Amino acid sequence: MTDVSASVQDESKIVKTLRDNLCVIEDLYRECFYETAKQEELITMLRRSYLDMRLVDRQKTDQIDFLQNTLTTQKNSFDRYKDIAMEVENLKMEITNFLNNSANNDSTDCICGLEEENKKLKQRNETMEIQIGELQRKLSELELALEDKENIDQKYQKQIEEKEIELHRIRQQLTALEKGTRDQGSACDTLTLQIKELENMLTDKTMELLTMERKVESQEATISNLREELHRANLIVTENEQVRAEVSGLSAAVSRWRAQLADSRRRLRELDAELRRARAHCRHLAALYREKACTAAALQAQLSEAQARGAALCAEAQRATRAVRRWLAAQRARRREQEDKIKEQEQIIQSLRSNERTNVSENEPCCSKYLSRVEARRSDHSSVRVSETDCSKYFSRVEARRSDRSVRASETTGCSKCAYSRLNLRTSESEAASPLPPTPPKRLLRKKPLCVERPCQCPLRRATAAQRPSRHDAMSEARASCELLRACRDTDTTSREESGADELLERVERAHEALAAAQRRWGTAGDD
Repeated sequence: MTDVSASVQDESKIVKTLRDNLCVIEDLYRECFYETAKQEELITMLRRSYLDMRLVDRQKTDQIDFLQNTLTTQKNSFDRYKDIAMEVENLKMEITNFLNNSANNDSTDCICGLEEENKKLKQRNETMEIQIGELQRKLSELELALEDKENIDQKYQKQIEEKEIELHRIRQQLTALEKGTRDQGSACDTLTLQIKELENMLTDKTMELLTMERKVESQEATISNLREELHRANLIVTENEQVRAEVSGLSAAVSRWRAQLADSRRRLRELDAELRRARAHCRHLAALYREKACTAAALQAQLSEAQARGAALCAEAQRATRAVRRWLAAQRARRREQEDKIKEQEQIIQSLRSNERTNVSENEPCCSKYLSRVEARRSDHSSVRVSETDCSKYFSRVEARRSDRSVRASETTGCSKCAYSRLNLRTSESEAASPLPPTPPKRLLRKKPLCVERPCQCPLRRATAAQRPSRHDAMSEARASCELLRACRDTDTTSREESGADELLERVERAHEALAAAQRRWGTAGDD
């Protein structure tokens, strides 16, 4: 494994080095290609510059030849002009000599032939003077042109010197460029040779790279196989390590289990003893369970009976509440009727009050004891101040008994004790005639403090006068006192009946709520 991995690493290093060399060769090839391109561009530029310089040289040589030709022509014309001037001067000399000679001849005898010759000579002289003037003019023009030519020649000579200097410099540059081109050509040749060599090396390296890639692929396949085998070997090693760890753990566990086995045997003996005791206790518990099951069955039966009784009691309470509500509706109707009657009897009460205050006689009636009791009761009631609302309640309560007052007033001709006994009998008969509805059991009722103060049921305030009533008004006063006593008793009974009805209704509602709660509890207990 180590040899294979080392060989694979060496081959991978070789491949990396070859790839690096190939990259370097490619970079060199690119650089050479770029340098050759640059050299070719420089060569083309130098060739163009050389051709331009040659053209400039040709132009300069042409200009120099033209200037030399102009100089030669000007020199020739100048020589010719000099010859003409010499000839003119010679002619002038000859003319002067001839004139001198002609003057000498005139002094002597002239000859006819000479005159003709003189005329001809004069003509020729005039023509020659004209020609000399023209020639002088031309000479001056030529001198001016010569001066201009000399100036131009000087300028051209200066330009020629400058051009020669430039030509020399250009020739030096051209020689340097030729040397550079030669060097660059040699360098290009060397680079082309190097490029060819590099191309050959590149082809060789590519072939080697292909072979190495094939070898690498084969080596990678072998490496993958070896890695799989190595992974399997690692798995086997890890499994062996796990097995060894498990074996060591199991051996430690076996040692612990052996110690635990000894402890468990000791505990087993203890548990056997505890098991015996537990069996005896279980037998005792089974007996207790049987007893509890019997009691539970009995309690279940009692619970079912209690549920049945509760349902019946709830039905009875509902019936009682319905009866009480009907009774309250009847009482309300009666109260409305009594209120109507009270309004009719208020005037009678007011008239009785006025008669009681004004018509007081000195003679006492036969029922003085009754009147003294009534006065004492009135004095007791006068200590309690009753509001107008209590009086209105009194009138509303008295309306139920106003229908019987006329009959009772006609019957009160005897003693006040008889009237009082009759009134007690009638109130007891009325109470017996209207029995109270059945009350629910006390255990289902909530305790409510009876802190209701009973207001004064007698709205009349009577101030006892010091004078004694007269005899003729004794019967009317006795009748009025009996009616007032009956009214007080009737109001007491009606107030008791109404308060008892309200209290009974509250008690029935509380009993109904308690029965519903108990029924819910019994239902949940039965489900459990």
